[in-house]
Amino acid sequence: MRPTPEQIESVFEAWRKRQMRPARVRLTRDRRTLIRRRFEGGHTEEDFLVLIRYAYEADVAEARFWRGDNVGKATYLGLDNLLRLGKISDRVDRAHDWLEMLDEQAEEEEHGVVIDLVGRLRRQARGEHK
Repeated sequence: MRPTPEQIESVFEAWRKRQMRPARVRLTRDRRTLIRRRFEGGHTEEDFLVLIRYAYEADVAEARFWRGDNVGKATYLGLDNLLRLGKISDRVDRAHDWLEMLDEQAEEEEHGVVIDLVGRLRRQARGEHK
């Protein structure tokens, strides 16, 4: 899919807003090309927005590692890393799974259901999903 300039800018802005110095971050030709190529690989604007949110908010080992919870305290939140060819599809899938889990938790909390997270994760691992 060939993205519109607005879609590319939307993805970039979602990422830029989370940078330490967002006013200094620019949408360079390289960044524009990277985003465009991932769109052309079949991903959607929503995929990228969910992945960026996952990278910065998810309380899972992968996202914490990217944010510097690792031996070297290095961060891996650059667009080139998050949108890495060969890894992006799996990352997008995990990000959507994470968002779906958040939505389910919010819905259950809205209905007054107490969540047994450990039990839920065990059931998911066994393929029981509910």
